[in-house]
Amino acid sequence: MFNLRFHLLILLQLIHNLSLHILRSHQLIQLIHNISHQYHLLVQLILNLLSHHTLLYHLLIELIQNLLSHHTLLYHLLIEFMFSLRSHLLILVQLIHNFFHQYHLLVQLIQNLLSRHILLYYLLIQLIMFSLRSHLLIL
Repeated sequence: MFNLRFHLLILLQLIHNLSLHILRSHQLIQLIHNISHQYHLLVQLILNLLSHHTLLYHLLIELIQNLLSHHTLLYHLLIEFMFSLRSHLLILVQLIHNFFHQYHLLVQLIQNLLSRHILLYYLLIQLIMFSLRSHLLIL
């Protein structure tokens, strides 16, 4: 009987250790969520900066129009270049935005998977601990 109690106490300790690991997994999920949020803020900052640069390009185009109004060919080439540059910049902004959106979705998927596993482990541990306590009370 002493041997059975000893084994049950060891099993309870193992379950307790597993609970601590599950808690750490939950903390890891929180960390992943925080990192994801920081990346989202970084994307917003990049998008804001690029939109300001787009405005500057537009103003630069207007300046070039005013300065080169007498040089028609050069004027057209520069304007086309600026519009081309602007469109490439907008495509780059969209690509960055899409990339971070996909990253954010991946983080959410990982969080969902980990949280479901943690909940299942937690319920299993609760069931085992209840069963072990019942057996200890019987002994």
